[in-house]
Amino acid sequence: MFLDIILDSYFLQKERHPEDKKNIVHQFMTFFFAGMDTTGVTTGQSLYQMCLHPDIMERAKKELAEVIPNQGRSPELITSEHLAKLEYISAIYKETLRLYSPVSLLVPRTVLDDCVLGGFFELKKNQDISIIINTNL
Repeated sequence: MFLDIILDSYFLQKERHPEDKKNIVHQFMTFFFAGMDTTGVTTGQSLYQMCLHPDIMERAKKELAEVIPNQGRSPELITSEHLAKLEYISAIYKETLRLYSPVSLLVPRTVLDDCVLGGFFELKKNQDISIIINTNL
């Protein structure tokens, strides 16, 4: 949908802004690779967490075998209907996103009173700070 809007805008105005074609390619590549990277990181983290928690992995494997019966031998085509039934695996993926977000978020805040944070960081009243939330550090 987003790409459609950008392309429509480009085709309506390409005589006035021929350089926009290069911008569109850069925007598309940014969204494409950012989406691929975050998906890959989250999938990898989900698999890693399941390796650390074998009981959860076994339950996920059991759900997969129930939803897609011939898995491993001659699997049928996996459809969106199958994916919608994978409730436990979906919950694992969502929990991984909650705990180990592949994207950091900076939240701006203003200090209300003078304080020392963690015994090391002296913060003054009305000082602007940013708090990093959900990082994989």
